Amino acid sequence: MDMYDDKVLEVFLKNQKQLFDEEVASTKEEAREFLEELMAQVVNSADEVKEYFEEEGVDLDSPEAGDILSADEVFEIGDGFLRVGGKAQGGPGLIGYGLTGLHQLRRG
Repeated sequence: MDMYDDKVLEVFLKNQKQLFDEEVASTKEEAREFLEELMAQVVNSADEVKEYFEEEGVDLDSPEAGDILSADEVFEIGDGFLRVGGKAQGGPGLIGYGLTGLHQLRRG
C-alpha cells in the first residue's frame, strides 16, 4: 500500500504554503518525492501525532506548544494526519528550515 495516496498528496499540494513560504511541489509526483525525501508520515490519530512530538522532546505541557494539531507541519487528511518533518537528505532539520517553533520547546 502506498503511504501517500491521492488524498494525502492532494491535501499536501493544496495546503503546502501553511508550512513553506513558496510551493515546493506542483504535481502529485513532485509532492510524493518531496514527502518521501522528508520521510513524512501518515498516522491514524491525534494521539500518534502527539506521541511523535513527545518522542522528539517537545514539551507539550508548555503554553507555547498550543494545540499540536495546529502545528504547521501537521496536515489533517480526514481519516488521519500527515506529519511533515525530519530533514531532507543532506539538508537541515526542522529548525534549520525555520518551519515551526515547536521543536524549540524541547524539554531541557
